[in-house]
Amino acid sequence: MKLLNQWNSADLIDFVKKVDKKTWLKIGIGAAVAVIIFIFFIWPAWFERVKILGQIKTVQGQIDTLKILTSKKDEWLRHQTEYKKLIQDAQVRLFQSAETSLLLGDISKLADESNVSIIASRPKDATEEIPAPFKQKYKANLFDFTVEGDYHAIGTFVSRIESNPKLLRIQVYHLTPREKTPGSHLADISLSAISVEKGQT
Repeated sequence: MKLLNQWNSADLIDFVKKVDKKTWLKIGIGAAVAVIIFIFFIWPAWFERVKILGQIKTVQGQIDTLKILTSKKDEWLRHQTEYKKLIQDAQVRLFQSAETSLLLGDISKLADESNVSIIASRPKDATEEIPAPFKQKYKANLFDFTVEGDYHAIGTFVSRIESNPKLLRIQVYHLTPREKTPGSHLADISLSAISVEKGQT
C-alpha cells in the first residue's frame, strides 16, 4: 500500500469510491463533533478568553481610576468652594463702569485724609489691551497723579490706595524731594483700576 505522500489524484478518487456510506457517516459525525468542540471549547478557551481578560483589565483600570477620583472628591469640592469665594470677593472689589467717573473724587478724598495735595491728575490710555476673552467684560482705567506732601504723608496716601476696598493698584511710583521746600516731596503715581463693562456681570 502506498504512503499518503505518494498518492496521486487517481488514488484519491479510487479511495473515495471504495469508502461506504457507514464510513462517511462516521467521518461526518467526527467532523461535526470536532467543529462543536472547537466552537464551544477551544475558541472560548483560547480566543474569547484573551478578549475577556482584556476587557477585565480595562474595567479594573476604570475602577482604579474611579477610586482615585472618589478619594479626591472632597478635596476638589473644598477647592471649588474656596475658588468660588475668591472669585466673588474679587468681583465685589471691581469698579462698575459708572464708578470710574467718580474715581478722581475718591482719590482726592484719600489725599485730603492723608494731608497730601494733588498737583495734577489726568487719565491715561492703556498701552496694552486686556487679553481676549476678558477684554469683552473688563476695562483697564489708568490715571497719572502728581501729589505733594511730606514723606510720611505720601506714604500714608500710598498705603490708603493699596488697602482700598476697591481694586486699585499703583503701577509706577516715583518720589522726588523739593529743593525749595525742605521736608516736602513730589510723587508721580500711575494708578490702575479694573472696571466691569456696562451690561456685564
